[in-house]
Amino acid sequence: MNQELYDIINTTEEFLLFGDSSSDRFPGMSFHCYTQGHRSFYCIDLGGLEESRGYTSGQRVLGSIAQLPEDWSGSLAIIWVLPILAAECTRLAAEAGCTKLWYSFQTVSAEAMKVADELGLEVVEAGRCPVYFLDGPKPMPCRLHTAAVKFTGTLALPRQVDFTTARRELL
Repeated sequence: MNQELYDIINTTEEFLLFGDSSSDRFPGMSFHCYTQGHRSFYCIDLGGLEESRGYTSGQRVLGSIAQLPEDWSGSLAIIWVLPILAAECTRLAAEAGCTKLWYSFQTVSAEAMKVADELGLEVVEAGRCPVYFLDGPKPMPCRLHTAAVKFTGTLALPRQVDFTTARRELL
């Protein structure tokens, strides 16, 4: 396992999770895993969803960073949207005070990476799901996906911060 990514996702005290329900990119499984692992996070849905859906339905979801509480102090944003929206989420994460970005699989784009660089944000990963590295319970689909990346050796690979490299969710 990549210890650096394991440490990032398991020691970050508070983070943002961006999704977009209007394009079927609401991170329901991830939301569930973070909730079950008693992680402190806020989910922002660009598609207007006000409550989570999936395994952990009915939890509050924010519609914008303006809805973050005044005492919000997280440094990490996990982005789970279509690549065409990744740059917008990158800007929103910076506006919210995040300094680190984790682009989940099939999320990052050249524009998002450029914006991250221009804003001085650190990309901690561009291609793998944080749930792979997360301690705590996971639903069966996540356990199977994590087992597949362990089997293929992908879980042990160093951080991927170049979006042009081969996809890593199962490679």
